[in-house]
Amino acid sequence: MQRTREISTYAGLEKEYEGTMLLGQRTASFDAECPLLESRPLDGVTEDSVRAAAGRFVGVISQVPPMWSAVKVGETPLYAYARKDRLFDRRPPRGDDPLAPVQQVRLPEVDFTVVCSKERTSRSLVEGSGRWAWVCGAHLVQASPNEDRPYRVSDAWTVDELVASTVIGG
Repeated sequence: MQRTREISTYAGLEKEYEGTMLLGQRTASFDAECPLLESRPLDGVTEDSVRAAAGRFVGVISQVPPMWSAVKVGETPLYAYARKDRLFDRRPPRGDDPLAPVQQVRLPEVDFTVVCSKERTSRSLVEGSGRWAWVCGAHLVQASPNEDRPYRVSDAWTVDELVASTVIGG
């Protein structure tokens, strides 16, 4: 039985990521994929100030997607425009996502957890918090999925397990 029509059901689920941001640096893609746009000192930034400012990003907030994202304008993803240097103002998608607090601070790195829908990116959270809360800028260093509600990464099968299962042909 083909299940490809059900993919959009799963793709639309909220996702939870554990990530690390690097304070003091900004990029166009809000992550380490693009060259640095700006580097700033961490003057006055302490673990306490990071945690206090991060408290403003807990709960429901609006995020503007980066130009280097798969968020679509019409039928075209933003990254296609960014590759052609066609930049324009973006608006936050409808609805807001709850965000979890900072987990660990090892300046200039900060570990966090974020829950977001498919229209949101952890990169937007990082860029916004770096620019507005700490004024030193920030970009995403790494993010890995924690769980795809109601599905957990820890419950996923490896390719070998899938092949060996009766589902595929074992």
